[in-house]
Amino acid sequence: MIRKLLIFLLAGVAAVALTPVAAGAHASIRSSIPAAGARVEQPPKEVSITFTEAPEPSFSSIQVLDSSGRSVTTGRAEAVWGMPLSLRVGVSEFRPGVFTVSWRAYSRVDGHTTTGTFSFGVGVSPETAPAEPEEAPGLEVSSQELVGRWMLYIGMVILLGAALVGSLAFEQPPAGSRRLLAGALVVSLVGLALLGDAQRQAAGVGWGAFLTTFIGRAVLLRAAGLVPVALVSLTRSALLRRRLPLLLAAAGVAAAMLIHAAAGHAAASQSAPKAQIAFQWIHFMAVGVWIGGLAALIAGVRGEPDEAKARAVKRFSLAAGLALFTVALTGVLRAVASLGGWSDLVSTTYGMTVSIKSGLWVALAVLGGINRFRNVPVARQRLRGLRAVSKVELALAAVALGAAAMLASTPPSASEGEVAPIRRVTVSGSDFATSIRARLQVSPGTAGPNRFSLELSDYDTGDAVAATGVTLRFTSLDDPALGESTLELVRRDLGSYEGSGPNLSVPGRWRVVAVVQERADSTEIPLRVATSCGTTASEVEGQPTVYTAELAGGVSAQGYLDPGAAGLNDVHLTYFDSQGTELPVEGATLYAATSTGPRMTLQTRRLGVGHFVADAEMQPGRWRFDYRSEGDQQSLMGCFETRVAERPQQREKASK
Repeated sequence: MIRKLLIFLLAGVAAVALTPVAAGAHASIRSSIPAAGARVEQPPKEVSITFTEAPEPSFSSIQVLDSSGRSVTTGRAEAVWGMPLSLRVGVSEFRPGVFTVSWRAYSRVDGHTTTGTFSFGVGVSPETAPAEPEEAPGLEVSSQELVGRWMLYIGMVILLGAALVGSLAFEQPPAGSRRLLAGALVVSLVGLALLGDAQRQAAGVGWGAFLTTFIGRAVLLRAAGLVPVALVSLTRSALLRRRLPLLLAAAGVAAAMLIHAAAGHAAASQSAPKAQIAFQWIHFMAVGVWIGGLAALIAGVRGEPDEAKARAVKRFSLAAGLALFTVALTGVLRAVASLGGWSDLVSTTYGMTVSIKSGLWVALAVLGGINRFRNVPVARQRLRGLRAVSKVELALAAVALGAAAMLASTPPSASEGEVAPIRRVTVSGSDFATSIRARLQVSPGTAGPNRFSLELSDYDTGDAVAATGVTLRFTSLDDPALGESTLELVRRDLGSYEGSGPNLSVPGRWRVVAVVQERADSTEIPLRVATSCGTTASEVEGQPTVYTAELAGGVSAQGYLDPGAAGLNDVHLTYFDSQGTELPVEGATLYAATSTGPRMTLQTRRLGVGHFVADAEMQPGRWRFDYRSEGDQQSLMGCFETRVAERPQQREKASK
């Protein structure tokens, strides 16, 4: 039996080497052309994005928006020939400025969706704001997907173990093989249906469109692999007493396991993906021999002990030892390929899940050792100890398979690209009746196009609020003449809603009201948002800190305070052209405000063709200065923030 199982477990390596597979898992952004935060002098003809895994072009999208929120894309996102990890989209001709790229990538393999935004500038240097992947369901995996994967794992593991152990460990397949196969088959098919439906929902399409993709076909192929099991389980019980039908069922399950391994993280490995698929496949089958075989063994040795049952127990014990060694070896090989480093075991979600799963398998190995050295030798006399330990072993194995389902739904830390941290503005609040809490994230938080993510929860219990509709209403607190705008959000998950738009059209402070519709009632939650300035600071000892912002058309603006301490200050603002020369500006308006106080309009006077200064009496604390040009160049708007320090004599008095 050992020789047969060894051949069965390892023969697939050569077959995998000859099998073409597609790569894919969580499609997070790796790079783009133009790059996130880049400044280019000539408008590009297309925008391309390379992901960490292959996206499905038909369910993915790329949108390029100008500073007014108008799309400049000329078609749908499409695959790049010879580059399966990349998508591109054409763009129309446009004037210099800052552009926002909003992307959505649907993984070709595991059906997870990632979204994000980043910006680039034509003739200007934008605020770099690459997107932090947010999967829908992605990183926040749906419970349906997790349950589906868990049931599929349990079902296939028991199917393989029941078919192999029933045909090879026993001299004659036990009478309960049919019932065990039928039950495990139902669990497998229900799990596969739940998993496939979760992946279809993530794509947001019907079954017809979903089944035309690689991931949809993978669902069908896994189901096809289970057909021999169905045929065997429906045959006459007398036929099940023969080995050949059970071996055919085992071959079908092994084929389904191969398809499953090719539709997961192993296929997305950057080095030797076919070898990683082989390791994953052998790992899966070894678990089936060990854990599924144990379930079949316990079902087959019911009743009083006898010589035939003792021989079956001994044969299985030897096979289980081989399977345990194989699980450990292939598990280490997969962990090395999936982790960015051993520190990931305690610092990343994927790594910690690997640690938990490994701990469970160690516990299982200990229980297996107890059976091997204590209960197997006395199987001729008694089976009670073997059954008791095995039941605990099977219960822990079910938990370990749940951890495996979580691993399959979490991106490996080794695949996470080094993406610059996303910049966002986050505010929180509640309605006046304190019934709903709201948390709003605005990315990248600068004036212009943004992504808005709103989370709603019950004020008292913290439970997610299921709204029938959510709308954001925007009013500028600094320039009421802009008028009001609205943005309707779409539901991403229970209590989570999002949308994109250019509603924060100018720098400054905004009143954002979240209108939450719940059946016949609506609740308004007022929030205050201040756009991010996106400046760079230049500090020279003994000199004021200068804050530089890149504006439209290659223009930049510098602002600073002198002396920068409490009391009377000079607020300086200077405009420069792309060559670094002062830009002639008709006039400039300056505003100053603290985080809580009203905004003041400062009276400016000209010091040069593009240099203005204003006097301002300031208290210690954080201050924000918004500015805009006058005349034909009113689009030159920006801001800078700085802290006003206490004067030395004020600090001395405070210390006394």
